[in-house]
Amino acid sequence: QGLKPGAPMLLWHLREAQAAGYWSELDIVSSPDCGCREMEDWTVLARFRGAKQRRRIKPWSPAPAPWDLSLLAAECNLMRWRTAKGLVDESRWNAFVQHVRKTMQTFDIASTRDEWPDPLVMERAGGLTYQRLDY
Repeated sequence: QGLKPGAPMLLWHLREAQAAGYWSELDIVSSPDCGCREMEDWTVLARFRGAKQRRRIKPWSPAPAPWDLSLLAAECNLMRWRTAKGLVDESRWNAFVQHVRKTMQTFDIASTRDEWPDPLVMERAGGLTYQRLDY
């Protein structure tokens, strides 16, 4: 789940691996989170290249993620902790998910297709604004 609870570092590494040629496909699908009709989440589908194709790829290790992306990952971890303590409700999560999505887009990581039963619900979810918590 790319947006909730949030996996910005995973998404970064998958995208970097795709750029290096390790994936033949990387599909990021936007859809409602299971059980939360108005909460967006991303399901990531990656197809690894076959053994013959991989042999032609140079050895690779990902570059360090940008600092702001690392901060977003820490913020995702903090939201998980707050949720476990009962400090975050569904509406706050919905808005936080949009914050994660918008931040990921600044790093050219975005959904490649949408699978929403109702486009109006998707549009409503995308318009939410997150206010950072101070606790």
